[in-house]
This record gives sequence, structure tokens and C-alpha cells, in this order.
Amino acid sequence: MYRIQITKGKDWIFCCKTCTENHQSLPFYKYGGTWKGKRH
Repeated sequence: MYRIQITKGKDWIFCCKTCTENHQSLPFYKYGGTWKGKRH
């Protein structure tokens, strides 16, 4: 899962790789890294 922003503001959404690639053309797109369910 990937964390991205697609609107102006502080809201983040989680997407799969395909959806992340589809949203890259949006004006407020920002990549926030990958999300890992378990740490350590």
C-alpha cells in the first residue's frame, strides 16, 4: 500500500501501486511512502 495526497490539504489516502500511478497526473499529487502493517 502506498500513502498519497491527491487534494490540497492534509488528508492522505492509501492506494495500491496501480492507483498511485493513475493519480500521478493530478495537480496536488504527493507521494508519502509505503505503508507497512507491522513494524519490527
